[in-house]
Amino acid sequence: MKFTKEKIIGVIPRLRRRTVRLSDYEDSRLKAQADVAGLPVAAYMRQILASGSPVVAQTDIVAILELRRLGGLLKSNFGTLRDAGASPELLEFQEEVLHKMGQAIDRLAAGSHDR
Repeated sequence: MKFTKEKIIGVIPRLRRRTVRLSDYEDSRLKAQADVAGLPVAAYMRQILASGSPVVAQTDIVAILELRRLGGLLKSNFGTLRDAGASPELLEFQEEVLHKMGQAIDRLAAGSHDR
């Protein structure tokens, strides 16, 4: 039995090879999407196949986490504003901002693979 680096460190060895023909457009798009995700093309393709869903870029993950954090702070502020007797207009404005933040999170999560 041949011992490879993969077997020594516990990574599953990749013994199968597949060849796929792509147009120039498809190839450039694949490379661009892998770059956005911060992965080599092969790793990007394996991740898509394994998960069945698009790979989200690391910068998008950071933005999503920050928007969720800010949304949580905004949500907790609703109670404080209500207790302080804030105007209905202000509460409605905050609700609209929270809704727009949720939409931005959805766009980031869904749109990162189309770049």
